[in-house]
Amino acid sequence: MNSGSLSASSESQETLAAKKLLGIGELLKRSWSVIKNNVMILLGIAVLYLVVAVGVEYIPETFSIFTFLVTILISMVTFIGLIFAINNILEGNPVSIKESYKIGFKKILPYLWISVLVCLATFGGFLLLIIPGIIFAIWFLFAPYVLIIKDTRGISTLAISRQLVKGNWWYVLGAPLVCGIVYGICIYAPFGILHVLLTFGLKFPDDLYVLVFQISSGLEMIALIVVYVLMFRNLMAIKGADIVCSPPKKATKIAVVIGVSVTCLIFIIAIFPRKPYESPLLKEAHALRAKLEVEIQSKPNAADDYFKAMDVYIRFSSKKEKELSRQHDDVFKNGWIEENKELREYLRKNQNALQYLDSGIKKKLCLLPRTDKFDQLLPELAVCRGFARLKIIKGKLYESQGQYEMAMNEYLGVMKLGKDVAIGEALIHKLVSIAIESVGLRRVREIAQKSDVLDNTLKEAVARINDIKSHEFKIADTYKMEFISVVSMIDMVYREGYMKTKGIKNIKKVVPMRQINRWPMKHDNTLKLFDRFHRDLIKKVNSPYPESVKVDLNKYLYEAEKGNFGFFWLLKNIDNPIGKLLLSMLLPALERANESAVRSEAEANLTITILAIELYKREKGQYPKNIDGLVPEYLQVIPEDPFTTKSLIYKKDNDKYILYSCGVDMDDDGGKTIYTYKIPEDRNGDLMF
Repeated sequence: MNSGSLSASSESQETLAAKKLLGIGELLKRSWSVIKNNVMILLGIAVLYLVVAVGVEYIPETFSIFTFLVTILISMVTFIGLIFAINNILEGNPVSIKESYKIGFKKILPYLWISVLVCLATFGGFLLLIIPGIIFAIWFLFAPYVLIIKDTRGISTLAISRQLVKGNWWYVLGAPLVCGIVYGICIYAPFGILHVLLTFGLKFPDDLYVLVFQISSGLEMIALIVVYVLMFRNLMAIKGADIVCSPPKKATKIAVVIGVSVTCLIFIIAIFPRKPYESPLLKEAHALRAKLEVEIQSKPNAADDYFKAMDVYIRFSSKKEKELSRQHDDVFKNGWIEENKELREYLRKNQNALQYLDSGIKKKLCLLPRTDKFDQLLPELAVCRGFARLKIIKGKLYESQGQYEMAMNEYLGVMKLGKDVAIGEALIHKLVSIAIESVGLRRVREIAQKSDVLDNTLKEAVARINDIKSHEFKIADTYKMEFISVVSMIDMVYREGYMKTKGIKNIKKVVPMRQINRWPMKHDNTLKLFDRFHRDLIKKVNSPYPESVKVDLNKYLYEAEKGNFGFFWLLKNIDNPIGKLLLSMLLPALERANESAVRSEAEANLTITILAIELYKREKGQYPKNIDGLVPEYLQVIPEDPFTTKSLIYKKDNDKYILYSCGVDMDDDGGKTIYTYKIPEDRNGDLMF
């Protein structure tokens, strides 16, 4: 080991004599020589830091502040000890691990003071503009080395560091960067290959991930410190010993003053008492909720009956219920439904639930209770979908017995149930509502085309659908109510610092805890961002569909993830990690919900028009030449295509006809049928049932 040290010292003396900048190749060669010949002592100094870094992963979060302080302390002592040891190795006087730690603890306070000065100056530069921050960071890069190797303290270390870098700024920036990349590849590549091999075989334990990562980081840290010590000694040899005692230059003082001043200003602004932001949209949302609650106070609430039905509901498996409710008309032949004991038992056990459902469906008003937890909300909505399947099965029973009026009543009841489910505080209410309503309307259209259905049954169906539509809870109101839930989510994130969701067990793993502190400024800015976002969203959905598709709300996502670092940007957007995360979760669902709501309206309009066309055929003996002939005898007005705001497209061909909406692409494709919007190709056709 001594021969290796002397060799390194010899090479260093040659460099001192030559007074030339060490090239990248020379830096790599000499740093590798130091590491190879002194690896045990260097790892010995770093081992305490590695033990602490790995150990904190298994300490309970309750002690996070304590472990954070201990980790910082040990990392500083290790850093000082490594610089001291490497410099002595290059001088030909290797020291022990104990002596390195002794120097580390001895110089920790002056090192901490220098670190504060450097951080404040650099941070201030980044806040003003990103370029000054980078310049300051490179200027003062060697300040800790001046302290540890030359035993110079205070602001003078910053001045000396700046003098060393002067004229060699790009060299100081680029040489360590290239060396770091080379060492990174050499250190991490073997572990990466090992990981790939084990991934295809045995499971790679998480604990081993932590250990491997920390060891790799420790090795790269040692390599880079050796590079920086070599560069420092080289620059000191070139610049000369006369700069050691140079007083701080004016530029150095200005950089420190700017950094300290700007940082203090940010801190004062952050902690200065301010009136919490009051969201106008949140007030509107609460006012809407209060209005609905006042309306329901003195009148029967359909939701009360639905919850009573939930209490007595006895369900099959969801798979079995779907299977029974999706059977086609031919299953009713030959007494199938009467002979199916499982089905008859299912209906018999749910007689009480059906009675409560029918009672709720007859009531005009419905308001679901408020809920703070989605794990309470989602099971209830799943049961509502089960209710829809239950009534569809009952309707099919009536169909098998020729009781079409009773069957139509069941199917329209499903549509009414869907409309009622929409009136809640979460977007999921509206999405489930649309799904339930679509099931009922599909069966209404199928039964309308049976020749033995009475004309009065069809007329009453048209009237009931129009009545149900007139009491619809609009998608704009859904978004307004959804904002109450969004604000609750924002409050929870800033109050608790974490959020449990499927796929994201802990938000702190996505966004560092230091970015989710409890500063009112950060909370208010997030709230402002979402207030503006939801206001534009509501304006969008209140516009006709052809105009609404021109509104791009992705600008808010771009705003949340933009990477500027200016002073005024920081004041406005310091909360971006939260905004980006929540917007990424909400934006796709909100956009698709609006599209689904328009599709649902188109389906209802198509269903009403189909009923009117069937009535016309029965009374006139043929289908109308155009749907204008349905007014006013069969329809008061011609239902429009909400995707184009024009009339639905009707084409007669002898004794047949087609009726369709242009669909999402708003183009008339001649009646090309689509059934779902789950894949992109489906969005290019017409909506036809």
